[in-house]
Amino acid sequence: MEWCLPEDLIVDMETVTNTSIDGSNLSTTMTNQKAIVTWMLYFLLVWQTATFLSDNGLAWLLQFLSRFLYVIGMESRYVAGIASIIPGTLYMMRKFLGFDRDAFQRFVICPKCTKLYKPDQCSTIINGMQVPLRCTHMVRHRRQFRECGHQLLRGATLRDGKKVYYPLKTYCYNSIIETLERFVRRKGFVEQCEQWRERNVEGEYGDVFDGKVWKKFMFYNDKPFLSLPRNYAFMMNCDWFQPYKRRSDFSVGAIYLVLMNLPRDVQFKKENLFLVGIVPALSKEPASLNEFLQCCTC
Repeated sequence: MEWCLPEDLIVDMETVTNTSIDGSNLSTTMTNQKAIVTWMLYFLLVWQTATFLSDNGLAWLLQFLSRFLYVIGMESRYVAGIASIIPGTLYMMRKFLGFDRDAFQRFVICPKCTKLYKPDQCSTIINGMQVPLRCTHMVRHRRQFRECGHQLLRGATLRDGKKVYYPLKTYCYNSIIETLERFVRRKGFVEQCEQWRERNVEGEYGDVFDGKVWKKFMFYNDKPFLSLPRNYAFMMNCDWFQPYKRRSDFSVGAIYLVLMNLPRDVQFKKENLFLVGIVPALSKEPASLNEFLQCCTC
């Protein structure tokens, strides 16, 4: 695996090495120290990906480096400056590099009936205290409908004695519109999505573009749809997988879309998939995905 530093992070190491700390070049010194830390963090992230290092392993390494450089910094003011800005946690590392962990919207999911709630719908304030609510979804039970009533949140007490509540199960949704907007900004992506119009296949079915369903949507409700450029068709998929090797009772679902406008040889590449939602492990797989797909219309 070949790795190179981004151009905007390349530092003149001779200048960094020869830099001394005084009032005249303090700003330059701090800039160089930040560049060194940034370079190191980018390398650690690439190394984590290449070696399949867990987040916990990387967090331990950051803590070690922070303390190690702090001790070395007792003999060097320059190293002490680096130790003072190196992040000691994954959260601080993402903040230092300006990374957003993800763009997912989070919903609280009822573990029993899979009803989705926004986080602010799962608790109320009574006498200045947060009180968790239960699922109010109406479910059929012995030919009658009644509230599910299952617990949605679990409580925890912090060190300062404050009581906080966390979802028992969380559904993560990723906006299709925002993902598509990000994809079409790629160089050559829009052109790839229009290559199917240049196909000239007669008398045989070579791809989805030759089928009746695709041709049916060239016009929709008597209005041009796929016949016009920059209109897209998707295929939805849902796969369940076991994220842990030694646990066969834990299954997570991934809802994703495939952009059918792309050429067939790149449709299912990882970088071209639209990850729509992540369904948490439940006692059993949901009978329907309709509840999870309602977010797409939000």
